[in-house]
Amino acid sequence: MDAMPSLFPDYKYFELVAPRKHARRDALLNLRSTYLMDVAKAFFNNIARTDSFSWFPAHVAAKALRKPGEEDEDDDDARRLRIGVPFINEMLRHELGANQSMQNILFSIVIESWTAFETLAADLWAVALDEGLPEWRKRGGVRYDKPRFCDSEPLNEIDFAAVADPQENYGSFLRDTEKLSFQKLPKIIEAYRVVFRKKSEELFQKEDRYIFALSAVRNVIVHKAGVADRKYVAAVKQFSELNSIAKDKPIHLDGDIVRKLKNAAINVGNGLLSFVDQRLESNT
Repeated sequence: MDAMPSLFPDYKYFELVAPRKHARRDALLNLRSTYLMDVAKAFFNNIARTDSFSWFPAHVAAKALRKPGEEDEDDDDARRLRIGVPFINEMLRHELGANQSMQNILFSIVIESWTAFETLAADLWAVALDEGLPEWRKRGGVRYDKPRFCDSEPLNEIDFAAVADPQENYGSFLRDTEKLSFQKLPKIIEAYRVVFRKKSEELFQKEDRYIFALSAVRNVIVHKAGVADRKYVAAVKQFSELNSIAKDKPIHLDGDIVRKLKNAAINVGNGLLSFVDQRLESNT
């Protein structure tokens, strides 16, 4: 007898939790600057929280489906993959409630991943200015601290040698007083470009271009309740997994694309950490 056809789209839950498909985080263990340890640890913990969240449905299913005599068996990843994931996938084929829950899980992972990256970008930038070269603080101050210089005056025409070094913890001051915003990806890229020039600008594309997709998906979830608007459609044109949704239609996410979005937060986050770490250690 043929299997009953699915009533709902494939959420590819296995792709969300599958081992060996997730971005590596061991770069966080290779930092040389002690100033970055707390920032890196917070980022690691924030991202790790999404892993636990992803596994939870399979974990519950694996425990609920234990047979008599299996009580002492550990519910490790292998068991969750072998028993829990197929059970959840079958539920997703036919049950509306399961579909709604999985959609909420995927949306939440996107939001959490972006928040972890956004927080890292802001805190890392602040530490770089707090502990780095006076030149970095001067660039940040000229751009963001309501200076006497006109905003239209190019930074490369300003004599930074004639500008006094701002006070201690100046980067943290700029962040804490919201002199600049890290809530949007273009603002993050600009903040790093202002301080580190073109050395940082290519990093975002080079490390993982899906960081731009993560930003777009997060924005449409938070601001449009997951319904595609003009900005979203334009932002995801280059991503085949996302660009089939028309304006004013609800977006659909699955485990495969959400894993890529989360990986982008990790990859670009790792890249930024390594970039700042190298410059703090070399004073360049």
